[in-house]
Amino acid sequence: MEDFVSFLLCGLALTALLLFSLLSRRINKSTKEAGDLQHFDKMPGPKSYPIIGTLHLYFTGKYSMDRLHWNGLKKFKEYGWIVRETIVPGVDLVWLFDPKDIRKLFLNEGKYPSRRSHTALGHYRRSHPDKYTTEGLLPTNGEEWRRIRTLLQKPVVTSLATSNLVPQFSFIAQDFVAYLEKNLDMVSCEDFLPHLNKLFMEITGFVTFDTRLDCLHHPLDDSSIAARLIRAAEETNSRILETDNGIPLWKIWETKSFRIIRESQEFFEKVSESFIRKKKNTQSLGEEKTLLDNWLCEPGLGEKDIMTGVCEFLLAGVHTSSYTFSFLLCHLAKKSAGSRTSTQRKY
Repeated sequence: MEDFVSFLLCGLALTALLLFSLLSRRINKSTKEAGDLQHFDKMPGPKSYPIIGTLHLYFTGKYSMDRLHWNGLKKFKEYGWIVRETIVPGVDLVWLFDPKDIRKLFLNEGKYPSRRSHTALGHYRRSHPDKYTTEGLLPTNGEEWRRIRTLLQKPVVTSLATSNLVPQFSFIAQDFVAYLEKNLDMVSCEDFLPHLNKLFMEITGFVTFDTRLDCLHHPLDDSSIAARLIRAAEETNSRILETDNGIPLWKIWETKSFRIIRESQEFFEKVSESFIRKKKNTQSLGEEKTLLDNWLCEPGLGEKDIMTGVCEFLLAGVHTSSYTFSFLLCHLAKKSAGSRTSTQRKY
């Protein structure tokens, strides 16, 4: 009996020792993983100074305010896969270059975006409650962003709205091909981007206004609505990075950049209100509804919300599409086999 008890106690002691060993290993592993995590301040990046942050590096030409890909490559080569930049005190940017890190960030982002973008545009819209009930999709975060996005995108993602547009897209594409053939000598020796801007302004105008803006001319009359819309979108977009990342003096007085944004938005508003009024007088209640028809029928959207949506389509649709298409053409041109295949097809 005593031998059995001794054996049992010995077994219990060995079991306890084994459990203690496993537990110790797990604790040590967790402690080691926690020890590998470094404080945010230890993240490598360019030196930041009080008041001016890292703006001196942009003013001296090391970095550029409008060539983010150059900035990213320089920072990656100098500091590695994760880079922290305090561009002005209180505004930290983190550059991620490893797709695995970017994936982790997206997985932990949550239901709503948390972005710091188009801050001057948001300030302008907040300052004009007579025109806007929301800052719009670009500056907004959280539940308000989700509310506006859900209401505005309903007719965009439904097959009814998109199927009505496809035939007109084909006509616009055919007109663009004819435009290129007519102006081939000029097009082939110039920057191709302005021609793509015309194409996607024509498409964006038709999607938002249900109207052809007659953009496909060379040269395009500078005083035309189409030319002024392209210019207004470009002027606003070219000031976003500067007003987002610089010292926000535009909150105190109207700086040159803020004035350009304001004037561009005022032109968007004027054109949008004109087309919205016209559409209300000719609104379709049947099955063949356009984007504006659907927005005007949406009970959760007021006229101010619709104008905001139209303005953002104009602001984001033209240059986003033309730059994306430019990269597509560039990659096709670099791939000789793909280029030959594309030129042999008739669209």
